Amino acid sequence: GGICTKSCLQNEYLDSSAQSCRQCQENCASCSSMSTCSSCVLGYQYINQKCSLVCDYGKYYDSNVKVCSFCQENCNICISSTNCTQCEKGYDLKNGTCLQTCPTDYIRNINNKCIYCQAKNCDVCKEDGSCIECSTNYHLTDGKCSNLCNDDNCSICANTTSCKECNSRYFATASADKCQECETGCNI
Repeated sequence: GGICTKSCLQNEYLDSSAQSCRQCQENCASCSSMSTCSSCVLGYQYINQKCSLVCDYGKYYDSNVKVCSFCQENCNICISSTNCTQCEKGYDLKNGTCLQTCPTDYIRNINNKCIYCQAKNCDVCKEDGSCIECSTNYHLTDGKCSNLCNDDNCSICANTTSCKECNSRYFATASADKCQECETGCNI
């Protein structure tokens, strides 16, 4: 004696506890359980355990209304209306939003506006041009950013007190605590 097993249609799976065929989840072509889809119907793709409509560039699948909806303005690829993952050229991605790229010597302030920032090596400026957040490897002192070893002529600090590499036309002193300018005719 062989064992008889029930065969189900392509978009169904065998529920072994009830010994009956059950429908796969919506837009699923074949599955092994209600939560495991192995292929989606044409025009759909498997995303986040669901078969979702394949949307055009600049759109995302809105599962609430089951249609492709537009991404936010200046966004090429998104996962929701408020969560962009790739912006158009000329825009920077910040916390899921596309913001226009600031011109050279301008920086984004706390209100996401491009303002001129006179503080060098600064990532976030106040309206008055003073810095409130420095770039990596720099620390904030009185609205200005200094490198970790407090030597403006040092390009790479070894630690907080010595320089590893000085700027062009400068050399490290014997103790390597400061960078000193070369004399005329110096080749460094």
